[in-house]
Formats: sequence, structure tokens, C-alpha cells
Amino acid sequence: MWNSHTSMQKKILIVEDTDDVREMYSFALQQKHQVDEAIDGEEAVQKIMAPTADYDIILLDVMLPKMDGISILKKIKAADSPAKDIPVFLFTNLGMDEVVSEATSLGAVKCFVKANILPETILKEIDQYFANPSASASTPPAQPSAAAAAPAPQSPSPATPTPQISTQPSPATPQPQSPTPIVPHAPYPPAMP
Repeated sequence: MWNSHTSMQKKILIVEDTDDVREMYSFALQQKHQVDEAIDGEEAVQKIMAPTADYDIILLDVMLPKMDGISILKKIKAADSPAKDIPVFLFTNLGMDEVVSEATSLGAVKCFVKANILPETILKEIDQYFANPSASASTPPAQPSAAAAAPAPQSPSPATPTPQISTQPSPATPQPQSPTPIVPHAPYPPAMP
């Protein structure tokens, strides 16, 4: 059952097993939205499929204990699922091509590389999605390199939007500094025989 909340505040489920990462996203999103959490795949499915569930969006990690994110996405988007219309943003640090291809075909709206995205950026992405869901889903994905520059696979269903793939660091992500010069030091004394 999907009931988009009418106010600006949305109900978000964060499915992430790493405590620090989950708490970081939860803290940022709670500034504007109601947040619920799941720490593994089985808990996520129980919460999502519960008759009283009314999530507006699901933030789903790929690597989870008990059930991986792609398996959860399959359950969410199944034709008989009460949650099939809930938008899903997928997080991964895995090889993007295979994961994005499968997530796209299953109906994920957006895919992010966790290491490259700040919680504040996720908050903006969620707000932009709900301001105009069809425009958010049709923006071309950002690609970091020629290896990842292959176009994202298209969904077999014209009703399913192509997900955005954000692999670029967010503008606020600190950029690496030039290396600190190595200062020579006095030689160590000779080893004792």
C-alpha cells in the first residue's frame, strides 16, 4: 500500500546494515522527513509489506545481511506487491554496470554510489523527486569515466522511468589535497650484530 503523504514531510525507510552510515542518513533526513530504519533484508521486507506500511520512498542498500537489496527490490516491484508503486533509491559500492542494469530493469528510480554522495545531497534528491517525479526520473545519468559511459539499460516497460545514476562526488565532497612532501630524515643507526 503506497500512500504519498500530502505534506512536505515524507515517510522514508532507510535499509542499511552499517550503523554509522544508517545513522548519518537518518540524522540528515529527519530534519525534514519522518524516518524509519531496517538493518537487514528480512526486516526491510517485513516493514515494507506490512499492511500498515505507508512509506513514500525507500533508500535501499545492495549489500545486506539475510537478503540482498536486489532481492528486496524484486519483492517490492512484483506485480502482486502492495508496495510496487513506492519509489526506490538504491545505494551501492559494487561494480555499477551489473547492479544498475538489474536495478533499472526492476524499477529502481535512482542509483547512487554511497562513497560519493552526502546525506544532504540525498535530501535534495528526495525533495526534487517529490517536486516533480517524472522529471527526476528522466534526467540523464552522470558517468565518471569511459568504462562507465555505456548508456544505462532501458526498462522494458515504458511506464517505468529510467533511474538516475549518480557516481560523481557531490559538490560539497572534499577533494583530495596534493600529497604532503616527504622530508628526509637522518639515517637510522646501524643494526646491532
